[in-house]
Amino acid sequence: MPIGALEPEDLNMCKRVFDHSCRELGLDGSSLENQLLASRILALFQSGIHDEQQLLAAVTARQN
Repeated sequence: MPIGALEPEDLNMCKRVFDHSCRELGLDGSSLENQLLASRILALFQSGIHDEQQLLAAVTARQN
C-alpha cells in the first residue's frame, strides 16, 4: 500500500466522522468549510488518530 493511502474501512470511518461533524456544525455539502473539515479529518487520521471517537473528539476540539 502506498504511503498515505487509506484502507476502505479507514476511509469509511473518516466519512462517518465527517458526516457527523457536518451535521453538528450545520455545514453545506459544497461549502469551503466542508472541504477544510475533510482535509482536517484526513490530516488528523494520518497523524495517528485512528480511533473513531478520538478522531471525532479531536475534530470537535479544533472547532471550539
